[in-house]
Amino acid sequence: MAKRFRFRLDVVERVRRQDYDRQRRKVAEAVRAVRQIDEHVARINEQIRRSVADAIAGQRDGALDLAQVRSHEIHRGWLSRQLANAELARQDRERTLTIERGELAEATKRLRVIEKLHEKQWQRHLREVGREEQMMSDEMALTRFLRVSTDANRSAG
Repeated sequence: MAKRFRFRLDVVERVRRQDYDRQRRKVAEAVRAVRQIDEHVARINEQIRRSVADAIAGQRDGALDLAQVRSHEIHRGWLSRQLANAELARQDRERTLTIERGELAEATKRLRVIEKLHEKQWQRHLREVGREEQMMSDEMALTRFLRVSTDANRSAG
């Protein structure tokens, strides 16, 4: 009877898989963070566009209102600072994402190494089981042949 397959490094494989899964979650979080910043930047850009459109519309209506022009300039200046801060935050999150992706690649490599070893040992186990089964089959065939030839010799004799 063939012995049961047992991968001795099963615990190592499980730990590496957990590390890989944890790193995938970190990359997903970093991607979400970059996406959120991108959405924030898009909202700020839209606010700047609306502010410019409002300022142009206000100037077309007639007399130039300096207080309103100054108010639009101050608002656009504030939005521009918000945009610059968001771009800095995006660069920071992009760096974090790059680092997390590198660590994911490393975790993937470590997991693949142990998976390949597991697969090689599994294939070796299957070959051994196949050899054992073939030997048992050959032995049973030989026993049957000897029994048949012995019975034939007795009948003939």
